[in-house]
Amino acid sequence: MKIYISADMEGISGIVDWEYTSSERYDYSRARKLMTGDVNAAIQGAVRAGADQIIVNDSHNSMNNILLEELLAPASLLSGAPKMNSMMEGIDSTCDGVALIGYHAMMNSTGVLNHTFSSLSVYSLKLNGRETGELGLSAYIAGYFNVPVVMVSGDDQLSEEAQAFVPGVKTAEVKEARGRFAAICRNLAEARGLIADRMYEAILSRNSIKPVKIEGPVTIEVALQNGAMADAAQIMPGAERVGSTTVQFTAPDILVAYRAFRTITSLASHA
Repeated sequence: MKIYISADMEGISGIVDWEYTSSERYDYSRARKLMTGDVNAAIQGAVRAGADQIIVNDSHNSMNNILLEELLAPASLLSGAPKMNSMMEGIDSTCDGVALIGYHAMMNSTGVLNHTFSSLSVYSLKLNGRETGELGLSAYIAGYFNVPVVMVSGDDQLSEEAQAFVPGVKTAEVKEARGRFAAICRNLAEARGLIADRMYEAILSRNSIKPVKIEGPVTIEVALQNGAMADAAQIMPGAERVGSTTVQFTAPDILVAYRAFRTITSLASHA
């Protein structure tokens, strides 16, 4: 059985502010260990449920955060950036299920460290009119390959978002949001036990969870933080300026839409 894990950082156990999430910040070394620990808990649950192939895609920022020397077997690590499919690089139709570990709620929610792909440039993202965060994007990419997202871990707000987006998904709430930069965090033993148990349960019930699909064409509407960012983003061929801070693009499928969104955010971040 082959399980795919995409691991972000903002939803990891104990992480509550930006001081953890970048290599320039003082708590980053702690965050790397915390992230690796949560991923290892998911691996343990997957192995207990019968997984013998596990791909872990490091999906945060520079995408080289997880400590390979501490990663449990039989997982392999997909590390580094840029990657063609970014947070979902390595997913394909041979996978039996997807887990999203350490994910966070979308921008404009009340979740810990909420944002959508870029905390500096993106105010909101809509796909065919539906407000979508990183969880939704990853679920759609998995669905493109007909693979269900069976389990997610993060805060309680991420859990609510996941259950609305992926009916039947198992969730491990490792912290309870008390603001964008505050949370009640479970102790690590409890949090890791919960992740492992939910992963185990999710894999056993994976056949009852349907892949989440979005049919093409896919129109993305990206509201940026200011007009200068939209000035830069509209340079992308095919992009249309539809508001003072908003750019739109229509793609034939979700893979192209995902890459277009990443291009828009990259252009905007350099404005």
